[in-house]
Amino acid sequence: DRVIATGNKFGDSHVTSFPIPYDLAPSTMSSTSHVPPTTLSPTVSPTVTCYLTEVSIRPDKYPDETAWSISKVSTINGRNELNVAFDNRPITDFVVDGRSYTAVHMRNSAIDTSAAGMLCDCGLGRIQCKCQGQICLIKRGDNFFSDKVQNCEVGGGVAAVIYNNGVETSAAYTLSPYTAVIPAIFITEADGQYLLENGLGQSASIAASSQPLPLAQDTLNVVSMCLPEGRYQFTIIDSGNNGICCGNGDGEYNIATGGKIVVQGKGDFGSNETNLFNIP
Repeated sequence: DRVIATGNKFGDSHVTSFPIPYDLAPSTMSSTSHVPPTTLSPTVSPTVTCYLTEVSIRPDKYPDETAWSISKVSTINGRNELNVAFDNRPITDFVVDGRSYTAVHMRNSAIDTSAAGMLCDCGLGRIQCKCQGQICLIKRGDNFFSDKVQNCEVGGGVAAVIYNNGVETSAAYTLSPYTAVIPAIFITEADGQYLLENGLGQSASIAASSQPLPLAQDTLNVVSMCLPEGRYQFTIIDSGNNGICCGNGDGEYNIATGGKIVVQGKGDFGSNETNLFNIP
């Protein structure tokens, strides 16, 4: 470790610039103006080459209603599968039999909590799950997310894991208007199928901690990350179903990479909006 900025006495403010390698963990900051990166210089690590990408979002006066994610689009068995690369949702740790899986916290489910138990198959979650004291594994489709999680709850499940079914959108990761008392998470179709075949009856755990990247009201929030080459989907969600503009403020968003804006929106999207983009 080394000191890269230091200071002592100053008046009401002082600004110091310093470099940070792009392949470190993503960081977040807020600003009132935004200058996108001027070059598309990849950062090369021993395992991956990635490109500096910045997400800029100015929410309306209800920033807690806004969530967003960037997912890498992969083709599996002829179908597109989304793997979340980064988002501003609560941090979720999902482990089965000692192996960690990428998971997205579902809005309106329990937060700042943890759950543990054997992994239990609940099919599509159309009826009460027989998963007393266990973690419900449920396939997406056929009914609402809220119904699936409720059927896990009434069956005594301590948490719900919903896996994708080939649908490309990641816009509906919410249980609204229902609020669950257990944590609920969303995983990829590939991971769900693997767990269905190999993980049932195995020890599992979920830990959901508070949102690490809250959006500041009436401020251009800028999040920097380093993404490998590929095709990505950006999804922005407003749980108030009225976007991030108009009657509640002049919200906007954009994604910049290589000195140019690759995704841009004014915020009048209702409940959600998705955009595809490529890196580089």
